[in-house]
Amino acid sequence: MRLLKNALLLLSTACLTGCAGPPNKTDKKSLQTVKTDAHPKKTSEKELILNSTSYTKNPAPITRLPFGVKFSRNHVPSSSYYTKLIYHDISRLIGIGGFDKKALSEIKLYKLPPIKKLDWINIAAQDSITCKDGTPFNTVFKINKYRYRLPDKDGLEYYYMCDYDVRHAEFPATVVMNCKTFLYDFYGILIVYNRNEESAKVLPIYFDTFGGDYLTYSRHFYIDSKFTIHVIDSAVGEESIVLGNRYDISILPDGNVANHIKK
Repeated sequence: MRLLKNALLLLSTACLTGCAGPPNKTDKKSLQTVKTDAHPKKTSEKELILNSTSYTKNPAPITRLPFGVKFSRNHVPSSSYYTKLIYHDISRLIGIGGFDKKALSEIKLYKLPPIKKLDWINIAAQDSITCKDGTPFNTVFKINKYRYRLPDKDGLEYYYMCDYDVRHAEFPATVVMNCKTFLYDFYGILIVYNRNEESAKVLPIYFDTFGGDYLTYSRHFYIDSKFTIHVIDSAVGEESIVLGNRYDISILPDGNVANHIKK
């Protein structure tokens, strides 16, 4: 995970410009119209990522349950399953040499239906719904795409969106600065959508993020065939794993969230 984090910090891309060949005749007029740029414009990470975003026209296939990796009280699943949901070879996508543009073009994104009202749902006690400047995160968080469509249940639609932190370039710099606690290195969110109300509840059910204290903080999920969402938090160091709480989450028919903590 640290290697992936370091790879993210090293990402840099540049535009490549071709050089025109010499004019057929070396007259002054033609030479004077040839302009060169000693400092070609750089393509920022934000431009590269946003320009690579395109939506798949065909509807997403239904991903059947169970979804995720089953875990136990004393076992944390590998993050490889969850990063493969982002892209099948994450090291290729965000390698030391920068983004693989072909890999970016292979990522399938689907457009969400319109959302007029969005609620960000806490799972753990340490989760927050407010940025450090006091701004509620649900007022600045915008989501219009997803990767996986799960089965409907009780008239509600379920979507899963996952990505890596560079796509947070979609946020204004002030949001990135004030809401860093929400912007994980790798993340996955479950979107529960009410089409009649055009409203959505968003649950952060996966993340891997480097804490700067030599620990990687993680959250993994497993959605069973009965649609119970099992979540476990953990902190992983070089030689140890600290297991956090486990949570069993159910979405009620009225759209409310029932969260049971299992220590």
